[in-house]
Amino acid sequence: MKVNMVALVGYILLGVSVLSGYENWSFVTCFYVIIQIVTTVGYGDIPPHGSGMVFLTIYVLIGTVLVASIVTGLAASFLDASESRLRQSLSLVKTTLVNSDNSDDGLCSVDSSVSSSQLGQSIAIYLFFLAIWVVYFAYFEGCTCSYGATLIEGCKEDACIASGGTQLSVEQALYMGVITFSTVGFGDYTPKSRMGRLVGSILMILGILAFGNVVGEVSGKISEWMSDKKRRVLVSRDVFQKIDRDGSGRVRRNEFVTYMLIRQGLVSTEAVDVINDLFDAMDTDKSGVLTFDEINGKLLPMDS
Repeated sequence: MKVNMVALVGYILLGVSVLSGYENWSFVTCFYVIIQIVTTVGYGDIPPHGSGMVFLTIYVLIGTVLVASIVTGLAASFLDASESRLRQSLSLVKTTLVNSDNSDDGLCSVDSSVSSSQLGQSIAIYLFFLAIWVVYFAYFEGCTCSYGATLIEGCKEDACIASGGTQLSVEQALYMGVITFSTVGFGDYTPKSRMGRLVGSILMILGILAFGNVVGEVSGKISEWMSDKKRRVLVSRDVFQKIDRDGSGRVRRNEFVTYMLIRQGLVSTEAVDVINDLFDAMDTDKSGVLTFDEINGKLLPMDS
């Protein structure tokens, strides 16, 4: 992840430095445009021209590789977190069974207070950045004539409103913040002043990360709610028969492991069936076990 972050910073600095040369934009404008690319907001309020357009075509294509690498890292972190929750869940199951006097009442109810607290914190952080966005653009920025490519013709800073300058209301600033943080980026309302674009670029990054965290927490909460019944330890005759895949009347270790993986959503029943079919196809003598000769060269290369 550290390597990805260093690469991301280098990617941003490269874009800023090249655009400043090709387009003759200020640092703030270049940084503002590059952050739109990195966050995929893409307002489209400051388009490139000529050589800058050619550069951004290549730049964005290269950026997809970097973004893919970062997403892969985030996915790996998500899987690690899922495995951690699985270990915690199974640990609670074990504790419940050990401490329960009546095995028929052995239920595993995962405490949702921690996840609820995390959801509340993520929402609070998102609302915090959104509030800063609204307050700044509705009150502190005030009326602006903009500058550079987006300069409002005929607008005068000393008579901004009267000469056609732009000033956002609270409703417009809130709308712009929500649309920006969700990366929809319609572009109908955008930061106009130099300071507004600098502040907006920073808040854009923080707000999008906060919004993504909220989405992740909500998704996790929904998934937890939908799988609540699967987390119960109480086993009926029907459930036992599902675990006892060979119908022997006894649950073997591999059957129990398979059932727990399916119940936790880490593997599907169909995938298990495919794996079992693969085993049967490789077990040429139908002995129920695989010898080295049967497995050699089929799943792993033979050592030299």
